[in-house]
Amino acid sequence: MKREGADSARGDGEDEKDSSRGAERRGISRLALPAALVLALVAACGFGLLWWRERSDQQLRTSAEDAATRMVTDLATYSHEDFEANIARVKSSATPEFSDNYTEVAESLRELVVNGKGESTAEIAHAAVESISDEEAVVLVFLDQHILNVAVPDGRQDVSRMVVTLQRHDGEWKLQDAQTV
Repeated sequence: MKREGADSARGDGEDEKDSSRGAERRGISRLALPAALVLALVAACGFGLLWWRERSDQQLRTSAEDAATRMVTDLATYSHEDFEANIARVKSSATPEFSDNYTEVAESLRELVVNGKGESTAEIAHAAVESISDEEAVVLVFLDQHILNVAVPDGRQDVSRMVVTLQRHDGEWKLQDAQTV
C-alpha cells in the first residue's frame, strides 16, 4: 500500500505540474493575442507611413513634371502678333533671376521675331524628373517645336532636349533655369 500512496503522491505532483503548465500556457496565450495585435498595429502604421511618403514623393514628382512641361511650352511658344503676352507668361512662372535673364534675351530677339513674323508652337513629347527634393527639381524635357517665319514660310520642325531646373517658392514650382542639350 505504501507503493500506492507513493504512486498517488507522485501522481498528485504531476497533476500539479500539469495544471501549473496549463496555467502558464493560458497566461502566455492571454498575452500572445494582445502582443500580436500591438505588433500588427505597429506594422500597419509603418506600412502606412511608407505608403504615405511614397505617395507624397510621387505627387511632388508629378507636380514638378507638370510644371516643367507647362513652362517649357510657354518658353517655346510665341507669336510676333503678341510677343509681350509670351514674355509676361514666361515671367509669371519664373524666379526673379530667370525672369531678369529672360527679359534681356527676349528683348534682344523682339525685333527679329516681330519683323520676321515669327511664330512657334511647342509640344512636349516627353518629360521626366531626373532629381527632386522639397525645394528643387531637375526635369528632362523632350520638345517638338513647329516654327514659321518669313525665311521658312512652310515651317520647320525642331526637336530639342532641355534640362529644366525648378525651385519651389511658396509651394509653387518656379522656372530657375532651362538649358538646351
